[in-house]
Amino acid sequence: MSFTAMLDDLYRVIDEERSRLKQIRNVLKLYNELSRISEAIGSRYGVMLVVSLFDTKKVLAFDTYGKENVTVVIDKFRTKLGIHKDVIKSKAREVFRDDVVEIRDAMAYDNNEGVKILFSDGRIDVLPGSFHVWRSIDARVKEFCDWLMKECYKVGDGSRKN
Repeated sequence: MSFTAMLDDLYRVIDEERSRLKQIRNVLKLYNELSRISEAIGSRYGVMLVVSLFDTKKVLAFDTYGKENVTVVIDKFRTKLGIHKDVIKSKAREVFRDDVVEIRDAMAYDNNEGVKILFSDGRIDVLPGSFHVWRSIDARVKEFCDWLMKECYKVGDGSRKN
């Protein structure tokens, strides 16, 4: 299982549901429906998928659903990263090259370890049991997140149920 495959599945379902979604006039109901769809997609892959919409105007921007501000929770009780932080930092430098403004250690809740990758247009937070993409999702973000799921979280290698 890959991050890219999961997002492609989300995009497909949203495209299939587009006309129905556009008929929903209440912003809260529309957001709840998007949450229901992303939750269903995530459950197919054995994770929790969350599409965040911080700006109420974005709720009506159907073409942006899942293309920015996405969270994937693999194991909310996990307290250690699956690989050393330096490996994650090195991969981020390799994939994002000059687009990275800063890569630093991030302390999560209860002193759990993490990595914060900062860009001029957002960030990616890598935590022991989840990662959060707070920026537009392009091919390099997909490549990095696919790598994270396989190498750090071991999703799709037989160790988790898909």
